[in-house]
Amino acid sequence: MEVTLIPAEESDKEYFANLSEFVYRELVERQIGPWNSTRERDKFDKKWGEQGYQKILLSDELIGGYWVQEFDSYFQLREFQIHPDFQNLGIGTRLLSNLIEQCLSDGKELRLRVLKLNPVLSLYKRLGFKVVGENEYQYWMVYAS
Repeated sequence: MEVTLIPAEESDKEYFANLSEFVYRELVERQIGPWNSTRERDKFDKKWGEQGYQKILLSDELIGGYWVQEFDSYFQLREFQIHPDFQNLGIGTRLLSNLIEQCLSDGKELRLRVLKLNPVLSLYKRLGFKVVGENEYQYWMVYAS
């Protein structure tokens, strides 16, 4: 099972917009309220405009997306989405473990935000992320050596 990351291209934008809705819609509706397609698309377009998405490929099949920003003292995991058909296969664990190793070798924290009801929260905790803050809907988490 070969997993690779390659930069997303403009032609991938609709795939990622659709994946974002597919992955988040039910979660947002359960936790926050009705899905507002216009608002959510505007948020996605803003994130996409910042560049940085990478495609997650499993044996050359596009199965998700990943976006990490690097800052002076830390990395921020901005997006991490694996299509549900490919979840629970160890792919997310492998990708996050590799990212953690990179952060440790660079001497930087790895930060992320996650919706409180998101099932991926258990993966983050299992890998050693700690909750360092929260608001009504999200936890702020950090992995630091």
